[in-house]
Amino acid sequence: AVILNLPPSIRYNSANIILLAIWCGPSKPCMKLLFQPVIDTLNTLYCKGIKVQTHEGPKTIHAKVLNGIFDTVAKAPVMGLKQFNGICGCPVCLHPGKRLSNNSRIYLPDEEHARRIHEEMCDIAIEVERTGISEQGILNSSPLSHILGFNLVENIPVDYMHVGPEGIVKRMMNCWFKKSNHTKAYYLGSKLKSLDSELLKQKPPHDFSRAPRSIQKHMMYWKASEFRAWLLYYSLPLLLHILPPLFYHHYALLVCAFHLLLQDNL
Repeated sequence: AVILNLPPSIRYNSANIILLAIWCGPSKPCMKLLFQPVIDTLNTLYCKGIKVQTHEGPKTIHAKVLNGIFDTVAKAPVMGLKQFNGICGCPVCLHPGKRLSNNSRIYLPDEEHARRIHEEMCDIAIEVERTGISEQGILNSSPLSHILGFNLVENIPVDYMHVGPEGIVKRMMNCWFKKSNHTKAYYLGSKLKSLDSELLKQKPPHDFSRAPRSIQKHMMYWKASEFRAWLLYYSLPLLLHILPPLFYHHYALLVCAFHLLLQDNL
């Protein structure tokens, strides 16, 4: 747990992060069992609060959960939904998606679909648990639905890591360097050797978790932090005279958007 009242500069220091639970076992955790003690405590803090002594005298401070942060794989079982490659696997709307031959599922913006509503999700989950029949991609009730003042739709944000660095960024790089795209205007495979050479010359500061690795040899093994560093710091200077201007400008808009959204203050 992270306390959002703390300034961003110290918010994520190890001394200020509260460990809520640990699960050890041969299988993934039972979410209801894992979260129940935490939820009981959070609801007590929400309703009764905790009494503290200040220089102005005793005060009662209440706490509220503002966000639940989960990666894409963990989000589904926590919310009681099908995974992202299942029918109606989107946690935000009721788009059924289109299944591809490789068993993945895409959500094309072909038409408008109703947004999920917290109250409706809770009601449907109760009925699904009674009948055992999934509806709207819901498999069971979410333990988070028992957190007072918490909204399953509004308070669980998009998974930035999988959607951003390991999603669109990785996909764009595959498009640029894939040999089958050699006839495309954006193809950079012929310039990959020189690009790799420049990338490996970069000397990032100590707060970067990893030094640059070769795109040609190691990109398939890159971690999210490496795609993030490429997106935010390396790519624009290195691609300046390599990527055609139209595509470079378009990509620069994406990079700037991520820089804006990742600021401590919006």
